[in-house]
Amino acid sequence: MRTLIKHNLHSFGIKTQSFSTLNTKLPAKTPFSIYIHWPYCESKCTYCNFNKYINPRDPPHERLVKAMTRELDFYLTDPRFGLKNKRLNSVYFGGGTPSLALSIESAKLQDFAKAGVNRLSLGIQSFNDKDLKVMGRDHSGTDAIRAITKAKQVFHKERLTFDLIFARPGQTLEAWDDELKQGLELAGDHMSIYQLTMERSTPLHKASVRGELPPLPSPDEAADMYEQTLKRTSEYGFSHYEVSNYCQNESAISRHNFSYWQGMDYLGVGPGAHGRLTRTEDGVRVRTFGEFHPNKYMALCESEGEGIRKMVPISARETIEELIVFGMRTRMGVPRARFQAMTGLYLDNVLDKEMLQTYIEAGFLIDEAGVMDQAMNKYVPNELLSEWDLHGGIRPTESGLERMDSIICSRFQKFKKSMFPGSSNITVCSYANLNWILTDSPSEFFFIGTLEISALNTWSTVTKRTLINRPAITLEFKQHVIAYIIPACIIPACVSQQMFC
Repeated sequence: MRTLIKHNLHSFGIKTQSFSTLNTKLPAKTPFSIYIHWPYCESKCTYCNFNKYINPRDPPHERLVKAMTRELDFYLTDPRFGLKNKRLNSVYFGGGTPSLALSIESAKLQDFAKAGVNRLSLGIQSFNDKDLKVMGRDHSGTDAIRAITKAKQVFHKERLTFDLIFARPGQTLEAWDDELKQGLELAGDHMSIYQLTMERSTPLHKASVRGELPPLPSPDEAADMYEQTLKRTSEYGFSHYEVSNYCQNESAISRHNFSYWQGMDYLGVGPGAHGRLTRTEDGVRVRTFGEFHPNKYMALCESEGEGIRKMVPISARETIEELIVFGMRTRMGVPRARFQAMTGLYLDNVLDKEMLQTYIEAGFLIDEAGVMDQAMNKYVPNELLSEWDLHGGIRPTESGLERMDSIICSRFQKFKKSMFPGSSNITVCSYANLNWILTDSPSEFFFIGTLEISALNTWSTVTKRTLINRPAITLEFKQHVIAYIIPACIIPACVSQQMFC
């Protein structure tokens, strides 16, 4: 599949220069968001690779809250980023589970609401007791139903969302459909529905490698589950506004997540929290990385006022890729006005017009030059609709969103010869909503822009077929270390399952 990106970014003179060289024109008071990471859990899910820790016997809650408060004050008053003069878009408390499904009490929920929490997200994941145990969840299906019911009493249907995970070990399409319908009957006005990803070195992955779990659904079965999810959510009045997110109305759309997807600044507070901020003096954007371990984080906040482990400038290339990769995974897509304001480049000059037209004619993408889809307010926040008024943008259709990982990852193909000159076979593919680069040359180090990928092992090709109207190759891995790509980050992964391109 040909790449949608027209040129290697070197054609624009873009290498690893900072954001300031791209003539940034974002308003000085562009809103920002805050993410607060709580690192402690009562138990850790077997599929989780986040920076989380099991609650110690005497958890330092008071000390950690003071450390977070001090770090928050530090950055809100830091003149480098000018946050005190900007409008706050959203605050999200995430990470660990200070309030678990089995321990939710109406009084606690009332306290959340009184404190200003206006939306609640529950990590339900499943209503199947056996699967919940396999995933390391410490609640039952009955507990989950009880938690949702209690949450509705306080936050009502309009301010409640929860997560479900499909394509679990041993799961069938029929079982998933029954569980999905149960979830939709209980749902508020928003749901997040994810395909299970086997992260390397997690307990779930290790158990799978040892053969202690039923096999994961095949790629065809997982694709059927995804398509059934689209069908069922639509029947219950949900709009599919992002690859894994569904809403019943515009007000239910996650404003906080859109701050990530549309390239806004966000402040990360807490152990291991990441952030993205813009320096006021020169317009350079930086990525912040919090100290991982809670004890080290708290000590750093107490001595320095903040717990940042490192701060790295974001390259022009990373900004362009993030805007396209994240934006095209939403029905909103990439507005031309925002892309130009944040990069100094015209979106049309970056995209291959011939390839773009091919995707448009196939019904996967829409090019709207100032003309908006009448249904757009179902999957775009009202406050962002104005970005389409003058110049429109490029966005996926529902069919395109279903195939977006293939469309996005295909843009790497033109980099193959220049970036991987010594490799005999390179395949760019997608699986589980992630982009992957595979090679049969295990002794090399490869680079994509400024991102380093360590040596990748071999695989065996099993079958070739067509999946959801796109070329596909099924690959079988047996404890082979590979690497998958998410924007601006390379994460090694080890899998023992079937993959599709």
